[in-house]
Amino acid sequence: MGAGTGVAQQPKHWALRSNLQLTRIRSELQKRLNQTTRWPLSLQAQSPAESQNPCADQTNSQLLQELGNRQSITPTATAHLLAHSSSNALLRIEGKPDYSISLHIRRNDRLHTMEKLAQLTTAQIGMRWPSARVLSEDRMKLNNKPTAINCYLIPDNRSGDRVIGHALVQINDERYILMLLQAPYINFDLCKPVFDAVLNSLDIEPTGQIAMRRRASVQRAETWSRSLSADSWRSVKQPTQLLHIMQGAYDIGYMRIDMTEATEMKMDGMLITDRGRIYQGKDLHDTHSRFFLSHEQNSEIWAINTTTRFNGLMAKQKPQISAPNVQWAETGIRSRSSIEVSRARPTGTTQRQWQIPPKGYLSLAQLHLIGSLLPRDTGKPLGFYTYLPSANKIVYRTVRTLKMDDGRYRVLTRVHPAHGESTGEYDAQGRLQWLALPGGRVMVVTTPQQFKEIWRNHINQTSG
Repeated sequence: MGAGTGVAQQPKHWALRSNLQLTRIRSELQKRLNQTTRWPLSLQAQSPAESQNPCADQTNSQLLQELGNRQSITPTATAHLLAHSSSNALLRIEGKPDYSISLHIRRNDRLHTMEKLAQLTTAQIGMRWPSARVLSEDRMKLNNKPTAINCYLIPDNRSGDRVIGHALVQINDERYILMLLQAPYINFDLCKPVFDAVLNSLDIEPTGQIAMRRRASVQRAETWSRSLSADSWRSVKQPTQLLHIMQGAYDIGYMRIDMTEATEMKMDGMLITDRGRIYQGKDLHDTHSRFFLSHEQNSEIWAINTTTRFNGLMAKQKPQISAPNVQWAETGIRSRSSIEVSRARPTGTTQRQWQIPPKGYLSLAQLHLIGSLLPRDTGKPLGFYTYLPSANKIVYRTVRTLKMDDGRYRVLTRVHPAHGESTGEYDAQGRLQWLALPGGRVMVVTTPQQFKEIWRNHINQTSG
């Protein structure tokens, strides 16, 4: 098989969908895609100047290595974003009807042209699936970069025919983007517009422009945060918040957040305590976290403890089938501009130290409060530097707000350049109503009575 072998004949099951139905679905899908803004995910490379700064965000070491600190990639889509897939993809998108799109960076050591790379890709498909056929071949320029798009039909009598689509975009002489589509052939007509929309949303631009935007966003955040006093932060604390956690239509966990005045190491300040549980199959994941910030805001202390109880739901009835618990712990302390973090994991203990950036730093305690204090419509995003426990490093974080009807507003947060954006909705008084996280998880604020009703079968198993 080779390039240009023609378009495959459509399998007989394709006729099950009427042209009228396909036209209606495509029209609705395209309408939604046209409403997409260019923000759900950003993977950015550093400028050489930033890479020498210990405060600069080490966004994605693989991406930085591949792009040589020269380019950035900003894929966006309305689809379901998975920030951390198990593959080596920089981005993975999954959506209905049953398709996946992934983004990779590949080497072009032999300096092939895009046309030659497309031909080699077609040859590889033919070697792996000798009965495969070329459905379409397109050539274009994306951001003035040569681009080749090939789609292939892979016959499969047992599981159903499927499609593999490859989009190859040249970054420079030695690197190119591979964007991969995988979908059932019967759904190809529905998935191809999504694939095209994601491809067309890729931005490839000089790192200098990224650095300028980042500095501007950090300066906006610094100007805003300096306008707030310690009393401003204290004024929005709420005694207790209860949230139930959902994945799709299923309740999978809950969280309690308490905010109080406290004294730590002879310092007066604010203490925020999180207690949460996630059910994953028969396993339980419990987290107990404490975040303290002095009123002077020059010191903070935190502790995060997580325990996984394997077969935890069965432990009371049949203790013999419950596997040993696995525990993780982290403690951190900041004194003025210095941060020290100690982490205990099953594999051992590690310690790290940083100097916080001179501008735009936000404490872990303040992250719980910022949504209630933000301007109701920021326009351009505010850029902060924060410590991210899941990444164990200081990262660049962006926040922006959108004003809605009745005084409500939404806060859109990207906790890390390699993560999708989360969306939180607040009422006119600045109180969180719900928070949608990348990956489809949603946290909904609830009352004690609603909480007990939802978890009447599990309430006796709450942690802490």
